[in-house]
Amino acid sequence: MAGLRLRRPRLGILVAIAVPALALGWVFWHWSVIDSGTDALTNAHADWLAAAIAIASLTWVAGAVCQQGSVVEHLPVGRLLAVQVAGSAANHVLPAGIGVAAVNLRFLRGRGLSRRAALNAVGLNTGAGIVVHLIAMGILLAVGAAALPVTGTGRWAVICLAAAGGLVAITVAVPVLRRRAARAVRGIVVPAWAQWSVVARHPVRSVQLWLGSAAVPVLHALTLLCVERALGLQMSVLVVFGVYFLASGMSALVPSPGGFGSLDAALTVGLQAAGAPLTQTIAAVLAYRLITVWVPLLPSACTLGVLRHRAVI
Repeated sequence: MAGLRLRRPRLGILVAIAVPALALGWVFWHWSVIDSGTDALTNAHADWLAAAIAIASLTWVAGAVCQQGSVVEHLPVGRLLAVQVAGSAANHVLPAGIGVAAVNLRFLRGRGLSRRAALNAVGLNTGAGIVVHLIAMGILLAVGAAALPVTGTGRWAVICLAAAGGLVAITVAVPVLRRRAARAVRGIVVPAWAQWSVVARHPVRSVQLWLGSAAVPVLHALTLLCVERALGLQMSVLVVFGVYFLASGMSALVPSPGGFGSLDAALTVGLQAAGAPLTQTIAAVLAYRLITVWVPLLPSACTLGVLRHRAVI
């Protein structure tokens, strides 16, 4: 045993385990609140919930459009859409976003793309989603700052304080995120840029790429909005969109499967900060996760099995 060296657990793995564990602990200690939330969910308006389910299902279509826009080659529409459905099941065992990326990678390789071309396409798909998300968060934060109930120097003071707080947070997080940022540059930015130089010469593909990338988070935010309306909450569209984009952005830093724990906690904190009562907040988060994660699990898993059986992926 003298020559055996034990590796320290990586911080990312510890965080990925700790966040869901803390979420489960919170659920255990606040079970009465969870129970009240499920009771509120049973009294939700069925029409709004049906609209939420319909909108959530369109995220698969948006994902297919975005993936088609990341390659010049034509991809069969039916199989491409089925691959996005199957990717939802893969996200249950891999960090959110990586599962569907892995399934798309296997699909593109099966369509005859080289490994490098397929990686570049998936990297461009992921990179476009990140760019759109950052732009949307910037716009929402700017609009929110413009709507602050203060004027003149007071408003600028609030904005400057928020910017300073963000810089401090980034400075503190840099030692933790530096290695992940380096991996992101190697695994996403470089391949995405290489593929973008190819796709940019095809206007239709470029429109598909950016339209699909923008549609995915917007559809998720609309799903949350429909859930909020189903529970009788009347928060503004801007607030709901801001809560979703900020919560999903924060949860992306924690590589837990399906965003479990991290996204739930971020949405709960965001909705409560926006003024929603805790019981209805819990009900909204439960409904949103049921519609976007757990209800599609069975058809997604079945689709994944069929595609594997037919050697599509």
